[in-house]
Amino acid sequence: KMLQRKDLGLPLKDRDKCGRRVMNIKFGKLDPGKESWTSVIQSTMMILEAFSLEEDVQDNGVALILDCTHFSLKIMKWATPHKIRTVLGFFQDCIPLRFEAIHIVNYPYIFNVFASALKPFMNEETKRKLIWHSDLSSIEQYIEKVSLPEDLGGQLKPEEVEDWYKMVLEKEEIFTEFRKMGYSQ
Repeated sequence: KMLQRKDLGLPLKDRDKCGRRVMNIKFGKLDPGKESWTSVIQSTMMILEAFSLEEDVQDNGVALILDCTHFSLKIMKWATPHKIRTVLGFFQDCIPLRFEAIHIVNYPYIFNVFASALKPFMNEETKRKLIWHSDLSSIEQYIEKVSLPEDLGGQLKPEEVEDWYKMVLEKEEIFTEFRKMGYSQ
């Protein structure tokens, strides 16, 4: 179900200026009262696995945009140190993708506190890839304005953004094979 929720983010249809696939995650829209931690992680894993099958992603890596609009104390309480350590370990050491840039946009002051709590669990390479954007115009150094969604100051209409549910469904055969290998257990 989470994969069908376009309000939580979408992959952009165009690549960034370095040719990387861009995944836009609306982190601040997560509602701990509605989403389980497990379903968030499972959905993210499926999307990243689908990305990892694309040849240009294998060559160029992925850029993440973490949109922290509406980030709240509820999310901070939900993301316990154990969960943070687990997720960062997964992203840094397990998923077969290179995260080349992590753009953080629309962050309220409270997110700075949250990010400080994350840093002890980040390796140096991940820390170097964090790019803080105090205003949306600075992200245009990395991603063309025509490729950014309107809510990030770009020109891309909501209906023009790629549907990751559809993207994952197109790779359903591969995920079925993964399950046969015990991957989902």
